[in-house]
Amino acid sequence: MPKDNPFIPPMPPALRFRLYAGVFLMFGTIGLLFDLCLLRSRPPLGVAVMAVLTGLISVGWCHAFQSTFRWIIVILPFSILAPMLFDFALPRHAVSYQIRGGFSPRHAADALAVGVMLVGGYSLIVSFIRNESKRHERLETEMALAKRIHDSLVPPIAFKTPQIEVFGRSVASSAVGGDLLDAVNDGKSATLFIADVSGHGVGAGVLMAMIKSAIRMRLREGGTLDAVVNDLNRVVHELTRPDAFATFSCLRFSEPGKAAYAIAGHLSILVYRCRSSAVEELPNDHLPLGVMGEESYTAKTVAYDSGDLFVLLTDGFMETLNGRDEQFGEERIKELIVRNGDRPLPFVYETLTAAVNAHGPAGDDQTLLLARAL
Repeated sequence: MPKDNPFIPPMPPALRFRLYAGVFLMFGTIGLLFDLCLLRSRPPLGVAVMAVLTGLISVGWCHAFQSTFRWIIVILPFSILAPMLFDFALPRHAVSYQIRGGFSPRHAADALAVGVMLVGGYSLIVSFIRNESKRHERLETEMALAKRIHDSLVPPIAFKTPQIEVFGRSVASSAVGGDLLDAVNDGKSATLFIADVSGHGVGAGVLMAMIKSAIRMRLREGGTLDAVVNDLNRVVHELTRPDAFATFSCLRFSEPGKAAYAIAGHLSILVYRCRSSAVEELPNDHLPLGVMGEESYTAKTVAYDSGDLFVLLTDGFMETLNGRDEQFGEERIKELIVRNGDRPLPFVYETLTAAVNAHGPAGDDQTLLLARAL
């Protein structure tokens, strides 16, 4: 048997202390059982010392199981010799237990049964802890891997083109999120998009990865933004179950002063107009992706001036609740954009995020994509 292969997986010090304390209390009762089984009176201090001794021996075995098997070489002889030496050295008095009929075999059987049950119960608890620890460790490893994959699929975005400056971040509410944030710049045009997949966890993350792969492949083929979104809708509809869908919002900058946009069931795109310091909404007119395979999506165009700011975000910002179950809401988002729309994009992002987080804990993924016309 490998010397460094413990029965009980390692655990944090605080949790280990709780385990040792429980073992000590559980098996310290064996010392009291010894006292019951003997028809010799012991001083109260001797009984207490025997209980402590059996409790410490049990903790020693627990530590041996959790560390290495070399500890068994130390604890085994101590477990046998220490109680014998203690019993031999302890002064004894005359028989003082007044048990009617003496100490019967039934008393001995009961005491033995209690000891066996304690050992058996502890063995089952150890087995349970070991199996649950392994399962938890396996789940943590899988979730850590899933998070690394998610982070590689939704990395932060920050770049400039002759037309625009772009900055975006996506923060998942769990290890794996369902929000998508991406940008494709082929030198001729820049296409920015975000998506919010229904559901949470690994399933939503898988669908998000499928959407990212599908849209990037479709963008390589070229074509209008209408064609891209319609093809993406058919792909999502064919590859997902009926109750799975994704909201989608995208912008394409390909010619000066004009941007194409398409929205599929997503929140409105907000546009901060630098000249008027006002926020304009580009509303949604279509169903989310995957709901109906034959849904026809059309893209529209919007004019912009230098300094105008486009804001694409997911409902993790809008729907964050405070202690009174009040949503952060679109109006607060607009107010913050009006006050900070001409500030650097990282500052705008940090301001919006800080305000939402101060409002309440995140209950959903939070994705924000900012694009300023140059």
